[in-house]
Amino acid sequence: MADCFVYAVPSPPWNVTAMQLNARQVLVSWQAPKSPNGTIGIYVVFQTPPVPPIQKLQTGSKTSFLMDGDYSANVNYSFWVSDFQVNMWVHVVPLLTLIIVMSS
Repeated sequence: MADCFVYAVPSPPWNVTAMQLNARQVLVSWQAPKSPNGTIGIYVVFQTPPVPPIQKLQTGSKTSFLMDGDYSANVNYSFWVSDFQVNMWVHVVPLLTLIIVMSS
C-alpha cells in the first residue's frame, strides 16, 4: 500500500493593513492564520499598480513587509497577502487599497 499524505488547509492571513511611511515606503502588516494547520513558510505580498502586480516574499513567521517604490500622488495602490504552506499555495487575502498622499 502506498503512503498517503493529507494536508489541512490553513485559515488565511487576516487584518491586513497598509500604512504610508513616506513618499517611497508603505508598511504592509497582517495577522498570521488563526489555524495554520502546519508550517506557513512564506507570505507573498502583492502590490498593484503596476500590472502585473509586484510580488515580494516574506519568509518565516514575520507578519509585515516594507514595500519600497516610486509612489505617485493621488494614485490608488492595492496591497494583498497570500500565504504559502510548506507544501502548497493556500490563500489570497482580499486586496486593500491605499491612496498615496504626498505632503510638501
